[in-house]
Amino acid sequence: ISMDRAGPTTTALVGRHQELAELADALARVRAGQGSLFLLTGEPGIGKTRLADELASLARAATVRGLWGRCHEAAGRPPYFPWVQIVQAHLRDADPATFAAALPADAIPFGLLVPELAPHLECAIAPVGAVESETARFRLFRALTAVFRQIAATRALLLILDDLHWADLPSLRLLEFIAHHLPEAPIVVVGTYREIEVRQHPAVADIIDRLSRRGRQFPLAGFT
Repeated sequence: ISMDRAGPTTTALVGRHQELAELADALARVRAGQGSLFLLTGEPGIGKTRLADELASLARAATVRGLWGRCHEAAGRPPYFPWVQIVQAHLRDADPATFAAALPADAIPFGLLVPELAPHLECAIAPVGAVESETARFRLFRALTAVFRQIAATRALLLILDDLHWADLPSLRLLEFIAHHLPEAPIVVVGTYREIEVRQHPAVADIIDRLSRRGRQFPLAGFT
């Protein structure tokens, strides 16, 4: 899902100016190499994605590259699905063969999940499931973090992960790992989620709580 997935915004944003101002400040800081994490939470239809869309428009104007990943409720989705979408969005403007060649060996299991990369990884012997141990997962997360930092080195990044209440646990753990490195990386990450659905899944809620302490949370309420 690319940054312009919703097309140009044609309606004015109402009532979220304080939140948008703080997000805009984050875009200014990210161009200087300082990243940050924001979590937008609220009930369905409250305007989480709409606020993220507005930030995406500001990012385009500020020459910050935006990439979207969306979580889905459907069963059978592959692990790391929102991150796969982000890489796919990046590959629309990048050469898959070059990207695959630069992919660290520890990240090859993730690369095999991206159809555009698979043909360039035939020599890989690591199966997709070879990230089950804590050590293997740590190496994978470290490699993917390095990949995103490398992408952001030439142009600051805005990564938007929509509907985190439907995210698989590996995706959330990767987000938590990346969030730890944001202060010294030119990357802003924005996640949206429904609080009531997160609380129905204790493992998801635990990670979201830790993310909230590491970043800035915006609970979006209804208007008077």
